[in-house]
Amino acid sequence: MSWEDLDAFVKARRGAQKAFNEGDFEMAFAGLAPDVEWQLLPSLPESGVLRGRDAVVDYFSGVRDAAEWRIAAVEFIDAGERRVLIHQHGSGTGRATGIVLTRDFFQIWETDSDGLVVRVREYERREDALEAAGLSE
Repeated sequence: MSWEDLDAFVKARRGAQKAFNEGDFEMAFAGLAPDVEWQLLPSLPESGVLRGRDAVVDYFSGVRDAAEWRIAAVEFIDAGERRVLIHQHGSGTGRATGIVLTRDFFQIWETDSDGLVVRVREYERREDALEAAGLSE
């Protein structure tokens, strides 16, 4: 990915995160391809693969119903071939329980030639994400 493309990607993701944190999931996920595949963290109770932009919007709308969940990108790493590895920090409070949760996780975002996100894979550990992106330290 060129520096210009990476810069545009980072700006778009930061705008999408702002929309996500405000609960505007249509705007947050506007940059996803209609047939996107989103692999959730394996440790989540609803682990698996979401298929399609509408499924992603519906899933995160449900998360928002259960918890005030916010995310912030800590780091963006160019992973080549229209891929970016993002270190994310999430924090939230359960609406019914009041339990506070924070967690760091890692995602590999893959785009098509038009810049739409076609695949997102989530990882618990930085090492696993780096290895999957072919960037092992």
